Amino acid sequence: MANGFEASTLSNLASYIDATLSPTASVRRNAEAFLQSNEKGPGFSLLLVELVSNSSFQFFTRQAAAVYLKNYVKRCWEDVDETEREKLKRTLTDNILYLPVQLRKLLTETVSVIADSDFPSNWEYLLPELCSKLEQTVNSFSQDHSSWSTCEGILEVVDALVECYRHLFRSDELLLELKYVLGQIQEPLLKTFRLVSENYLTPEFVKEDSNSTHTLLEIVYRCCRIFYSLCYQDLPEYFEDHMEEWAGGFLKILNISLSPASFSDSEESGSSLFDQVQAETLDNITLCAEKYEEEFRPYLSQFVSATWSLLIRHGNSTKYDQVVTAGMGLLTIVSKSVDFGLFSDPETLKQVCEYIIIPNVELREDDQDLFEENPMEYIRQDMEGSDAETRRRAVCELVRGLCTHYENAITDIFSNYVYNMLQEYAKDPMNKWKGKDAAIYLVTAIGWKGGTERVGATVVNQLVDLGHFYKNHIIPELESASTQPNNIRFPILTCDSIKFATSFRNQIPAELLPITLNFMSELLNSTIPVVHTYSCISIEKILALQDNGTWKVKKDDVSKLIPCLVHRLISFLMNVSSQNEYTAKCLMRVIIFFGPDVAPFLETLLDGIVKTLEMISQNPGNPNFIHYCFECIAGLTRYLCSKNPSSYLPILETKLFPFFQSVLTADIAEFVPYIFQILAQLAELHGEYEELSASYQSLLPVLFTPSLWNRSGYIPGMVRLLQAFVRKSMNQIIANNQLTPILGVFQNLVASKVHDYYGMSLIESIVETCDLSQLEPYLPEIVQIMLVRLQKGRTIRFTRAFIVFLSFLSIKFSSQMVISLLNRIQNGLFVQVFEHVWLPGVVQEANSKERKICATGLALYISCPSLIELPNLWISALSTVLSLLEGYQENPTVYTNQEIEESREYDIQFSQLALVGNRENIRLEKVPEPDQVLINNVTEVVANNPTLKNVIQSNLSDHLQQTLASYLQKFGRSI
Repeated sequence: MANGFEASTLSNLASYIDATLSPTASVRRNAEAFLQSNEKGPGFSLLLVELVSNSSFQFFTRQAAAVYLKNYVKRCWEDVDETEREKLKRTLTDNILYLPVQLRKLLTETVSVIADSDFPSNWEYLLPELCSKLEQTVNSFSQDHSSWSTCEGILEVVDALVECYRHLFRSDELLLELKYVLGQIQEPLLKTFRLVSENYLTPEFVKEDSNSTHTLLEIVYRCCRIFYSLCYQDLPEYFEDHMEEWAGGFLKILNISLSPASFSDSEESGSSLFDQVQAETLDNITLCAEKYEEEFRPYLSQFVSATWSLLIRHGNSTKYDQVVTAGMGLLTIVSKSVDFGLFSDPETLKQVCEYIIIPNVELREDDQDLFEENPMEYIRQDMEGSDAETRRRAVCELVRGLCTHYENAITDIFSNYVYNMLQEYAKDPMNKWKGKDAAIYLVTAIGWKGGTERVGATVVNQLVDLGHFYKNHIIPELESASTQPNNIRFPILTCDSIKFATSFRNQIPAELLPITLNFMSELLNSTIPVVHTYSCISIEKILALQDNGTWKVKKDDVSKLIPCLVHRLISFLMNVSSQNEYTAKCLMRVIIFFGPDVAPFLETLLDGIVKTLEMISQNPGNPNFIHYCFECIAGLTRYLCSKNPSSYLPILETKLFPFFQSVLTADIAEFVPYIFQILAQLAELHGEYEELSASYQSLLPVLFTPSLWNRSGYIPGMVRLLQAFVRKSMNQIIANNQLTPILGVFQNLVASKVHDYYGMSLIESIVETCDLSQLEPYLPEIVQIMLVRLQKGRTIRFTRAFIVFLSFLSIKFSSQMVISLLNRIQNGLFVQVFEHVWLPGVVQEANSKERKICATGLALYISCPSLIELPNLWISALSTVLSLLEGYQENPTVYTNQEIEESREYDIQFSQLALVGNRENIRLEKVPEPDQVLINNVTEVVANNPTLKNVIQSNLSDHLQQTLASYLQKFGRSI
């Protein structure tokens, strides 16, 4: 290889691969740098495969080489020479099946990565060869047990190839690919599944703790997974024709009953391979029952019966969780389908409740251990709604499914259970508190009919008096716990009571909301992580409740809680070992809700947040926690400074600037995007014509550092900060010859399809701020940059931005100036741009604010002599303006509290701070109303050119003529 190790030997490569595992950072970095500098050389990937396949090297070296190969292919596959790509694919196909399992799995991932781009069109032989080998191994199954491992390897690769069909959007191209794949694999797959399920899958064989058993179970597991992937988009004809054989095998799998003693100790802590096989089987049955009801109906009743038996005989051990939740998932689907009659017998419903639902809703010892030992994982599973695989969540879904058609019967059955559980708790709280906990879950399950984690329950079961239950059974638990937050009798019961309040916050009587918040604020004093975290979640969501755009909770009713909330939340925030995002989000909500009322605590809040961020700056962890900390700063800036910036802006700048400066100097990538956004927010709060202070001015040269613009996550915040400088300090920028580097930033951004939006936003701010005399020397080059981008990489988004730019340029400096500018670049360019770019593209503009700009700008051209001389183009312009006006009237922008996110997606490169808000690049108050501009120009031009009246009557549609007439009438004008 060039400048590296010889391709004929592996020892040098192996030594560098070993060095990447070194505990010494410098050795590790040097090895990684060397490998990356040589990986573009010819034959690098083939050398890695050779190292993986060579048994003379240490296993950990081969394993590390396999990992490096997988990552190399992910990074560089498109850059690998075509000849080498073919050799690598051939080598992988030939070698992968004969490697140890751990290496085979890693190379299978590599095959999957390559297949994403090359299969099937550029890797035509892969699947036929795998299927041919599968046929050979299956034919020799009984004579040659060594072929079992090969069979497992083949199916593992096929599984990796077809798994993508579960996630891709349905299309003709996808269905053609599926047809090709099915033509190759469907027969050998069924043959393999039948052979193993009919001849080997018996309770006696499955009980054997041997390599052979493990291999055969792995084969069945892969067959089930492949079945699911191939059937996800549509039921293949071959599978439909042979459904009886598949169904027979699935039923046999479900009916195998094994005692706990059948498994080794290693399996007791987690699901066994056979449990995974049963879970995959249930997933397949659920898929068919949900999507292919008619074809699967002949087998459904026996599967429901088998699943019922399986759920009853499985205990509450966590090792069965995957099987049990999958089984309840099947029953849930059936209960909501046209086959819901399978549950019509009242005795059947009673047995489902007694033998399946009640046992699985009860709290287990494992749940209590998780609560105490791993509180954040408990929260993640229980509160966030990400616990689709937990028994309790599966039970809730099953109850809701049964309520779809049997609401009265299910409500009656569970009402009795709930009553009895609550009675037993009342008699013996110490020993029966788990019963009340189960009762709360049951009421939640039967009470909730619709809603989301974000907004809570929105549709409820009218047969359940949730308000009465809350007042009589939840409030007492919260009150009792809040009196002694550090000595709560039943912490889990308290947490589930908090969860109930959170879930049904929309249904809590208004008079109980302040009382609930008071209890929650007291529970913030608890040292139990789950208790105070659940309290944070509940406070945040209850404070966010709105009724027709106003807060549902009255500020006056809870304002006394501000000191407690601020001090407790800041205390939790500064416990950076947990980086609890719920605490930070709750603090953000407190700032939003109380707004200016938190002003007395401004310095306390800023000191606590800044100190927290300083402590985690050396090792930033939870990105959501970081995000909400900065949202808190943005919220304080927004709500305290919006009406009275002179009182609070100096405090914010004094407290924040030293920290911001240290972060920018250290270039902490996790913080910098947020800091640029907040700096822009602070700068924008200074007076309209107020020059920015020296602290800000010192940042402007920093923004011209090229390396910063290579960080995608920095760009949005940096552009917004540049826009603030442009608006506040344009005269100083021009005096210091800094406009040219700013325009250089614009040029680089516009050249990128990813960042062009930010470039156009920047130039709009420059146009808004500058006089024509300041900008005129640069305008031809600015427009030429845009035209080159349109020619080489036109996108809808950029075309719209270009049209908005020309429209605002026309409004700011006149339409004649734009015509002259374009024709100065190239004679006749204006008409070309107007006809082929402007008019076709402007009608696609959906944003109402930009429609106003475009409609006003375009209306100015109605009186332009250049267009009047071209009647067809003139009438097209008039039609387009009228169409834009209709859209502008119909699509007003409504700015509401919904801008404050309730759920947020974290982007590793950039995350917008909701509380910074959006700053319009062009202030609409500077844009005249388009209908007025249009009518003024139309009446004037028709008066001077009477023939245009005939052009309007002959070429404008009846609908648009009526629209024009309505505007003429509105302004008392005529033509």
